[in-house]
Amino acid sequence: MDSKQEIELFNKIKAGDKQSFKLLFNNYYSRLCSYTEKITGRDDIAEEIAQGVFIKIWENRYNINIQKNVKGYLFRSVHNHALKYIQAQKIEAKYIEYNEIFGTGHTTEISDFELSEIINKSINELPEKCREVFLMSRIDQLKHKEIANKLGISEKTVEVQIRNANLKLREKLKEFKINN
Repeated sequence: MDSKQEIELFNKIKAGDKQSFKLLFNNYYSRLCSYTEKITGRDDIAEEIAQGVFIKIWENRYNINIQKNVKGYLFRSVHNHALKYIQAQKIEAKYIEYNEIFGTGHTTEISDFELSEIINKSINELPEKCREVFLMSRIDQLKHKEIANKLGISEKTVEVQIRNANLKLREKLKEFKINN
């Protein structure tokens, strides 16, 4: 199927054509899963991500505007979700480490993927500067001094921002039980 045919197919999906959606799904699902598994290293997560992308496409079909490349849109979507998953896994590992040191009372049990989504949402809700410093520390694994130099702030400000982020995340995540 060439790009023009895919755009026509997607326009039918936008009109609510379930058969066109099924055709798009059948044409790309396994390839998207394979691609995503290479990024995440987990086939179960790859399937969840690919399914999630298709669900979002169907739910938001009236608002999605693809002009040239449906295939590129699909692969970019699963790529971005896979990177968010990896980011959340790194943060979750830090959270588990933090939890082992300081402890919290877990009351709700959820899946790894659900926890990743909650962590990503919680991080995105942090104030902009706090989130930026936290991600530079936890994801980019920069030292406080490096962050301070890059952002033109003091190391003490970096420490305070990271502490604030940890406290806010700990508060938001304290009710969830993490399965290792």
